[in-house]
Amino acid sequence: TAATLLGRSLSSFASELLVDYASVSLYTLNWISLISVVIAMVLSLLIPAPEFLPPAGSDSSEEEVGPMEVIRERLSTLRRNVFLSYKSAQTRRWTYWAVVCFTLYFMVGNSSQSFWKEIEPKRTDFKRLNGYVIGATSLLSSLTSWTLTRYSRRLENVTGSFLALLVLAMSLTVLLPTLIPNLYLAYTADLFFNLLTSCTTTIATFKIAHSLTTNLFGFVVGVNSCLASLVDLLASFIVMDDRALGMDPRDQYRVYAGMGLVSVVGYLGYLVMRGLVKWRRSGGTGLVSQFYTESLIDEPADEDILNLN
Repeated sequence: TAATLLGRSLSSFASELLVDYASVSLYTLNWISLISVVIAMVLSLLIPAPEFLPPAGSDSSEEEVGPMEVIRERLSTLRRNVFLSYKSAQTRRWTYWAVVCFTLYFMVGNSSQSFWKEIEPKRTDFKRLNGYVIGATSLLSSLTSWTLTRYSRRLENVTGSFLALLVLAMSLTVLLPTLIPNLYLAYTADLFFNLLTSCTTTIATFKIAHSLTTNLFGFVVGVNSCLASLVDLLASFIVMDDRALGMDPRDQYRVYAGMGLVSVVGYLGYLVMRGLVKWRRSGGTGLVSQFYTESLIDEPADEDILNLN
C-alpha cells in the first residue's frame, strides 16, 4: 500500500509538471501512463529469479541457453502465472472490482479540473482552489488506506456485495455535481469519491492477496493496473477526443457515472444468475437461502488451487 501511494504521488507530480510546463494533453498523458505500465510489467518478467544454492551433491553446472530459449521460457512462465493467478473464482471477483475502481479513478481524474472550470468559468482563484482540493483529497485518501491496513483482520469478512455498494456510492458522487452545478459541491463530491475509491481499492487489493495460493501478488496487481490503463485509454479517447464523441466535461462525468452503475448492475446480475443455477441444481428448493448463501457470501477457494503447492 505504501508503494502504491508513493507511486500515485510521484505520477501526480510528474503529470502536473508535464501539463504546466510542457503543455502535454490529457490524451498524451494516458498514453504515457499505459506505456509506463506495460514497460514495468515487461521489466518485471525479465528480471531474473533469485539464485539459490543447489543441494549438496547435486550437479550445479547449467547449459548456456540462447535468447530465443529465454523468451520461450518467459512466455511459458507468463502463461502459467496467468493460469495459476486467475483460476480462482475469488481472485477473479476481486480483480473485477480492482479494475473497475482504478478505471473510474483514472477517468474522473482526467476530467475533474475541466469539469470544475466549466461550473464557474469566470472564477479567478480557480487554480489555487484546485490545488487545495487535490492536496487535501490525496492526503485524506492516503490516511484512509493506511487506516484500513491497520485493521486488516476485519477486512476478511468483506464480501463482493459490499464493494458493489461502495462503487454505487462512487458513481453517485460523480453524478451529483452534474445535477447540481455548484463548485463547492463538486469539490466535496470529489473528496468523497477519492475516499471511497481508496477504501475500495485497498479492500480489493487485500482480498486479492488473501485469495492467492501462490506467490504471484505482484504479477496480479501489475496485470490489473495494465487492464485498467487500457480501459481508461479507450474510454477517454471515445468521450474526450474530437475524432470520436468529443463530449464536454459534464457529459463525460455522466458517462463515468453510468459505467460505474453498469458495473454494479452487471455484478448483481451475475449473483442472480449464479443463485438461480445453484437453486436449479439443488432441485428448486430454498431459493432465497440458496441465493444468499451461494451468491452473497464468498465461496471457498477451489480445492485444486489449494493443492497446487
